[in-house]
Amino acid sequence: IKIIFMARIDPMKGIESIFSLGEELIKKKVHNVKIDLYGPILKDFEHSFLRSIEISKNVKYKGLIQPDNINTILGKYDFMILPTKYFTEGFPGSILDAYISGIPVVVSEWQHAREFVDHNETGLIFEFDNESEFIDRVMELILNPNQIERMKLGALKKSKQYQAEAAWQLLKNRLI
Repeated sequence: IKIIFMARIDPMKGIESIFSLGEELIKKKVHNVKIDLYGPILKDFEHSFLRSIEISKNVKYKGLIQPDNINTILGKYDFMILPTKYFTEGFPGSILDAYISGIPVVVSEWQHAREFVDHNETGLIFEFDNESEFIDRVMELILNPNQIERMKLGALKKSKQYQAEAAWQLLKNRLI
């Protein structure tokens, strides 16, 4: 199972929860999981983050992704995680990128999460700032690969809502 995080490397994006997930996988002897992190590192967090990466056995930092390569790289993963601690998070572009690439997401229930993520269809939503539930949701997917495959189809279907044609149709309907 290959898991991706693609956002700013910032404690408020839930990075510590991802390292806790990695530790829990080792504790439970789940060895078939790889967690890769991509994104710019918040300067004030760089030293602490790089130290955690150095210690971690299954969480790796992969650097930045060039915009032209986002969908190619995302397509190599099974699902995306975003345990954000920003309750007022807007619409993370990484979720749209995940849907376009056909991968589901596991996200915290920030203020607008349910507007963008259909629980158990395009991903899983866990209680805001609840690290234990985050780990449980990820474990649920790891132990149920058929659920991942089903949600991949849901993510692709959801991506159609964000295509240019759909946006133009929405605008047209509002203007008429």
